[in-house]
Amino acid sequence: MNEFLLALGLMMLNLFILYIAYLLWLAVWFNPFGAEIPIDQSAKHQERTRTKVYAQTKTISIFRSMIYSLIRKLDMEYWATHCGNDGYLYLLFQRRFLKLSIYYSIISLVLSFSSNFYYLYTKEDTDSKNLTTLESI
Repeated sequence: MNEFLLALGLMMLNLFILYIAYLLWLAVWFNPFGAEIPIDQSAKHQERTRTKVYAQTKTISIFRSMIYSLIRKLDMEYWATHCGNDGYLYLLFQRRFLKLSIYYSIISLVLSFSSNFYYLYTKEDTDSKNLTTLESI
């Protein structure tokens, strides 16, 4: 039982370190400088109306909602006009590679947790059987 609590504590420590890294990114990078997010779909429309092509924000919720909407739909016309066909293909590759990396991470975590907990479960069984002792030798 102690080993199970130790394994659980180490997992919680890793999540805590990840959360601290996120807070550090917010404090050092995002809050002081903000982010510029492309908002206009057409450069010709921007020239005619003289509107801004980028929106600048220092609010993390606005940043998340705008970035997630741009990444989820991955509109070919929008990305091809703003960064060209090569840029669009690169983003498409990165998106697919990120999905593959997430799948591999989930599979490795499931296998790692199950093998670690199986080891802890079988170790307690073999320790309790006391197959060899100094008195029997």
